[in-house]
Amino acid sequence: CPGSGKTRAGGVRVARLADDGLRVAACSYTNVGVEQIRRVLARDLDFTVGPRHFVGTLHSFLLRYVLHPFGHLVTRSTTTPRVMDDEAGWPDVTFDGDNRVRLPLWRFRFLPDGSLCVRSVPGRFRHSAEDATRIGQADALRMKAATAARGRVSFDDAMYWSMRVLLDHPHLAAAVAARFDELLLDEAHGTSELQLAGLPAIVAALAQQL
Repeated sequence: CPGSGKTRAGGVRVARLADDGLRVAACSYTNVGVEQIRRVLARDLDFTVGPRHFVGTLHSFLLRYVLHPFGHLVTRSTTTPRVMDDEAGWPDVTFDGDNRVRLPLWRFRFLPDGSLCVRSVPGRFRHSAEDATRIGQADALRMKAATAARGRVSFDDAMYWSMRVLLDHPHLAAAVAARFDELLLDEAHGTSELQLAGLPAIVAALAQQL
């Protein structure tokens, strides 16, 4: 439960494993969780995180070690994928042949199986989120593939393409796992399904190292 000391226990574990000479990646779902781990390490344990270790969000872990170095293999881009925010001028998916009825592409989010869903629509939009998903799915998938091939991905899409790298290229999952002896995940209950879908490939590679 909240306040039971999970994050502190995680920080103590990072320091102990590091003292034993092991390399640790400590990830949390939120920046707040990351700061709590860092606070335990720096303030309570007087421990400095060296370059052999990683402490940050799971999103930043996957960007650094998976998407940026290897994402082009699945997006088919000739450049390193760039994560663009929701206000970066994404193209719109139009509905019913009416250019006035449209949603920005970033509202279509990947599910682990490669399909898309619209989680919410603006007020007074003609269609429900479920109908928007059904009607716009095919066009949105084509547009997402095209923008990814140009090296542009959304914050959410970055996790889907990272998952694809890890699942489609097991040797790369093994290469990521080889950087560390343990991957510690705080706040796993809040982690997105896309992030969790790719982690078993790293965990399996870690287990083979033991």
